[in-house]
Amino acid sequence: MSGGPITLNSTPATGEGVSWVRSPRTGSNGAPARKGYPISQLRLLIRYNPKTGQLYWLPRTPEMFVKKEPACSAWNKKNAGKEIIGLDQGGYIRVGFFGEQVSGHRVAWALYYGEWPTLCIDHINGVRSDNRIDNLRNVSFQENARNSKLASN
Repeated sequence: MSGGPITLNSTPATGEGVSWVRSPRTGSNGAPARKGYPISQLRLLIRYNPKTGQLYWLPRTPEMFVKKEPACSAWNKKNAGKEIIGLDQGGYIRVGFFGEQVSGHRVAWALYYGEWPTLCIDHINGVRSDNRIDNLRNVSFQENARNSKLASN
């Protein structure tokens, strides 16, 4: 999907009353522009376990789909409750939503802290798929590059 807003009428607990909006790509400090997606919307899509670092798809409501019930039912049957495990070529977990791919560690940070990271997310132990909150830190590009050199030795 690309383009303008996705609109939905729902309440935060059920997904009703929320306006689904895509943010413009405005990243200027090296952080992905996706940081603008409202966390309230993200929390309706994904559950994060900070102790294990795992991300799971939440069930969706028909209002989130153009073809309402058939598409919702099919999506939930295939994905709801399942762990998000897709890895990119660099070994990072990738999450697709609103037609975009976002790093799992950025999603984990956003869900835990309630805001998108402003800098780079560093995996302290060097394991790129380890998204436990205790293993993530928001650091400058330079600090992240120093740690990646240590992890590769």
